[in-house]
Amino acid sequence: MGEIFLVIIIVLAVLVVIFIVLRELVCWYWKINEIVKLLSSIDAKLSNNFNVNGEGRVNIIQEAVVQPESSKLSRINNESEASVEQAIKNVKVNTIKERIPKGLTETEYDSMQKYGITFENDKYVYKTYKYDVLEYAINYARQCEEREKK
Repeated sequence: MGEIFLVIIIVLAVLVVIFIVLRELVCWYWKINEIVKLLSSIDAKLSNNFNVNGEGRVNIIQEAVVQPESSKLSRINNESEASVEQAIKNVKVNTIKERIPKGLTETEYDSMQKYGITFENDKYVYKTYKYDVLEYAINYARQCEEREKK
């Protein structure tokens, strides 16, 4: 009876060893270990950007994107319409100046205002087009204006 029990234990041990070896072989073949490492890396990076609660659900931290115009206008309380309109003009001028790179000439600045060209993420933006060089944006804006006049 003791010999049968010993044989069963040895067979089970051999099966466990075979299972572990085959599992490693399958994981290596299908790159499962690399996938797990990559997913863990992605999870760590995402948890830096999002607030993950204990249940595994992701609570997105919503940062209120406040436009400079609206934030400055919200500070204006109970003023007359004339002063509000003046404040709106000042805010628009200030926000345009905040979005302009340093080192522009006055004519380049005037052209940007005339054609509605903005500077966002190191690009000059005219309508939906983005340019690295301001001169290209101004030239295209002039061409569009000439087409509209015809």
